[in-house]
Amino acid sequence: MTTTFQLEPNEFNNDFLKTLKTLLKNRRATLTVETEMDETERIMANPVMYKILLDRIANVEKGLVTEVNIDELLAK
Repeated sequence: MTTTFQLEPNEFNNDFLKTLKTLLKNRRATLTVETEMDETERIMANPVMYKILLDRIANVEKGLVTEVNIDELLAK
């Protein structure tokens, strides 16, 4: 039997454990915890994307970025 639970950290509580015990009864189980990467972790884990991010940060620091008002841009 395979069951997948997707939980927030605050949902790991006694009610969840009681549910697991009821579901599993006397069977042995393997619990695997897998976390999702956030956007920053995903970018930093990809060398190409990380270099692009660093290049863009450098462009901001050099003043090479122009701020644009999207509403004004779309109105043209």
